[in-house]
Amino acid sequence: MITLDTSGLESALRFVEATSKRPMADSLNRAALHAIIGSGTGAGAMQLTPKANKSSIKGVTDAMIRGLIVKRLRAKNKLKRVTSQQLDEWVAAEKARRIRAAGYTAFIGWTPAAKALGGTGARGKGKTKEDPEQFNKSEAIYGRATKASPENLFAEIVNTAPMAEEIGGNALQKAIDNAADDLIVYGQRKFEEQAKKGGF
Repeated sequence: MITLDTSGLESALRFVEATSKRPMADSLNRAALHAIIGSGTGAGAMQLTPKANKSSIKGVTDAMIRGLIVKRLRAKNKLKRVTSQQLDEWVAAEKARRIRAAGYTAFIGWTPAAKALGGTGARGKGKTKEDPEQFNKSEAIYGRATKASPENLFAEIVNTAPMAEEIGGNALQKAIDNAADDLIVYGQRKFEEQAKKGGF
C-alpha cells in the first residue's frame, strides 16, 4: 500500500470552505474526480500514470511476486497450509495475469473510479485502444470510488489494475497536488468575488 501526502489537499479544502459556500463534501468529491481526470490547473492520474507494458511487467521477478503472495497468505494465517508447488503455480498464474492485463493501469485502470464520481472515464486525447473484452478479463474492472457525504467526509478512489501501486504511486501524488491547486484557484476566485461585493 502506498502512502500519500494529503496535507496540501486538506489545507486547500479548508481554504475553499472559508471562502465559499460550497459544502466540504462537494469540494472533496470534486477534488477526488480531478485527481483522476485532471483539471485546468494540472493533469490527473489518468494522464500522469505511466502505461504498464509487457516488458515492465516481465521485469517483476518471480521472487517479488512470491513475496507478495506469501505476505497475503500470512495476513490471512493460511501460509502453513500451502505447499511450495502451489506457490510456484500461483506465481506463474499471477505473472501470466499481469502480462495479459498490460496497458490497463493508466486511463482504463482509473475509468471505473472516475465514472463512480460522475466523470466519463477514458476519452479524448490519450484515449486507449485496448480490446474491451481484454479489459473485462483484467483486474482493472474492479476499480471503484466512494463519494464523501456531509456525514462522512471521506472520499476513496481505487485503481485495481495490475501493478497500479508500483507504477502509479508517484503519479497519484502529483495528481492529488494538482487537485489541491485547483481548489486553491477556486477559493481565490470566490474570495475576490466576495471582496468586490464588499467594495474592496
